[in-house]
Amino acid sequence: MKVIITISSQKGSPDVFFPKERMKDIEAIFRVIQEANTFIYISVPNYLPILKRTQPKYWAQIDNMLREALILKKNIKVCMLVSCWEQTDPLTFNFLWSLQSLCMDSINCSLEAKFFIQREQSGKRLYGINRNRYMVTDNSVYLGNFDWVANEFVFNAGVGIVINQQNKMNSTVVEMMKAVFERDWNSQYTLLVTLVANPVNTLLVYDRKTLLDQRIFAKIWSTLIIMVKELCLLTIGHPDIPPPRNSATPVTKTAPPPG
Repeated sequence: MKVIITISSQKGSPDVFFPKERMKDIEAIFRVIQEANTFIYISVPNYLPILKRTQPKYWAQIDNMLREALILKKNIKVCMLVSCWEQTDPLTFNFLWSLQSLCMDSINCSLEAKFFIQREQSGKRLYGINRNRYMVTDNSVYLGNFDWVANEFVFNAGVGIVINQQNKMNSTVVEMMKAVFERDWNSQYTLLVTLVANPVNTLLVYDRKTLLDQRIFAKIWSTLIIMVKELCLLTIGHPDIPPPRNSATPVTKTAPPPG
């Protein structure tokens, strides 16, 4: 079978490498997100809108694009599939939960996040990181070679393409990429993370039914539990929560009766 793809645009990074008439990397991503009508599916190894330098700072470009789509677009469905492995920055969880929290009380907003987990093969070696870097919507496909990490876009050189449904063949390409994403999304190697609000705090709920190796879950949990403990510190002093055992509250000792 011979497939012919018409490339609607080419993009690149960093910005200083390209003339004014060339579409910038961020502009291409923004256009694909902006033109989406019903769904946005994103598959990347890492998601971290933090520029790591001497003084780290928030890099808002892509993160703000997603927030704008979730808030302003009605009935848009956003699914993010991010790899989870030893080198995953803990702040990745924070940013995904932050995006997801925008939709907690809205019926017209939907963001789901899943982590693609390494699988163990012979020799107890973990491998199988999902290294896909693409975004597919109801009318376009974006293919790039960057993780969605600030330093990648700012300091590294790369190129990518945007394919839209200008003809029947491109429509087939969009459908194929959508099917690929849904295959990975529903894979047994994914871990669903959701937020559930309660009167005391925000609980983190993990769907463990797809995990085959409990040791993999243990590694993930050891990373998450640190943040959970920090979050739970906010609840200290709540009337329904007992104080911690190592509380610094002084204990009053009574003297024994005389005689």
